[in-house]
Amino acid sequence: MRGVLFLILIFELAICNAQEYANFIVQSDDSVRFVLELDGVRQLDSAYYNIKVEGLEDQSHDVRLILASSDSQVIEKALFFQSMGVESTMKLVNLNGEYKLRYFGEVSMGAAPIQENQCVVQYKGGTGKFASDQPDLSEMSKVEAYSYELQNDESAAFEISSTVPTSQANNATVDMVEDSVILDSLSPLLDSNKVYDEELLALVYSYEGKKGCAFPDFELEELMESIEVTPFSSQKVKLAKKGIEEKCITTNQVERIAKLLEFEDDKLAFIKHAYPYTYDKDNYQSLLKLFNFKNTRADFLEFLKT
Repeated sequence: MRGVLFLILIFELAICNAQEYANFIVQSDDSVRFVLELDGVRQLDSAYYNIKVEGLEDQSHDVRLILASSDSQVIEKALFFQSMGVESTMKLVNLNGEYKLRYFGEVSMGAAPIQENQCVVQYKGGTGKFASDQPDLSEMSKVEAYSYELQNDESAAFEISSTVPTSQANNATVDMVEDSVILDSLSPLLDSNKVYDEELLALVYSYEGKKGCAFPDFELEELMESIEVTPFSSQKVKLAKKGIEEKCITTNQVERIAKLLEFEDDKLAFIKHAYPYTYDKDNYQSLLKLFNFKNTRADFLEFLKT
């Protein structure tokens, strides 16, 4: 009899230990990326659209999302677990152009299906079971590590040694960095309160060609909206030229603005004007695809030679 009671006690203790923490999932319905903060601590260094945080010990937490969009909308919400041993899910939904964070449901630990596109992280916070004061750079992708170093201004340059494992977004794929990588500093440094596009950071990290400016930190959505509502083509060109002066933009951004201009002569005039303010000048030849007429194409190629 004592043996049976002992086994029951061990079983109950095992259940209690297995349910001493909870998990939290945030998903976006339309794959819009966001930065997730719990209790004032950023859980993932880059923006993503499907994040699962494991190992939350407390019942109450403060949730804050910063959307990676032109207006950088901020959403704050309270999270409360009635009991431990569960996975609670909230979804980011677009309601009439404004994003809201809605409670979606709660299931027992491990009952939720595994999602291949989900980024799984351990809770970072002062009271969390898996809290970590200093992130492990070797567990980040090269772009994430680059962004973290610049945002925290810890070092002008650092080295990631060979054979360092790099975690991918789905928390499953692991690559090996085959050669050492020296990451040099940029001026100005990244703003730690701002969400940067991952493609932009990848461009800054990998681009080694001729540069027209220090760091491409131009948000073009507001300018593009102004150009779109401007009725006359001549005014569109003037607005486009004025909008990018003294800024630092990328070739991709130049292309997006040029596509808003109706006539090829206007596109060419703007592209020529934007060249001195373009970060990745060696990619400028890719803009040739915007021109259909032989004379315009020849004019653009001649401009690149000068």
